[in-house]
Amino acid sequence: IVLQRADPLYRATRRHYDDLEARYGQPVVSLSLIKSHERRERELLLQREFAAAVAHLNSCAAELSRERLLLLHWDMAQYARRRERDVVAALMPVAAAAVDRTRLFTRGARRRPPPPGALAIAEGDLAPRPPSTPRIISATDWRQRGVLRPNCIACRDRTNVAQFVRGVAALR
Repeated sequence: IVLQRADPLYRATRRHYDDLEARYGQPVVSLSLIKSHERRERELLLQREFAAAVAHLNSCAAELSRERLLLLHWDMAQYARRRERDVVAALMPVAAAAVDRTRLFTRGARRRPPPPGALAIAEGDLAPRPPSTPRIISATDWRQRGVLRPNCIACRDRTNVAQFVRGVAALR
C-alpha cells in the first residue's frame, strides 16, 4: 500500500463526515476495525492515516462550533485469534454505549394486526390486502441523533459483526 498526500486538508473525509452529520446529526462515532497488529504493515498504514484525518477534522471542530468526531479503534482480527474469546460479548459494551449516545430511530406504537384470514393464501395467489390502518404515534418514539459508522478494510465480516452487535444492543 502506498499513500500519497494528495489532500493534506482531508477535504474528501470532511465531506463524508459532513454528509453523515447532515443525515443523522451529531455525534458521529467511527468504530475502526482496521488491524493494528500485522507482520507486514498494510492495514496499519491506513489506520494511522485515518486517525490523522480524524485528528485534523477534530482540530477544526471548535472553530466550526461542531461536536468532535469520536474515533474508537478495536483490532477485532487480533482479538478473535484465540477461539475461546467471544467477539460479540467483547464488542457489546461499545455497541451499547454507541446506541445510548446516538440512539436509533424507532416507533413505539405498532399497527393493529389484520383480521384473521385476511392474509391467507388461496390457490397459490395472495388474498387481497386488508385496508391500511392509520399509524398511531406513541410517546415512546425515539429519534436518532447521531450515527455509529464502523469501517474496515476489505472485510465485510468485521463490519457486519459490528452492525449485528449494534442491532442486538438496540434490541436490549
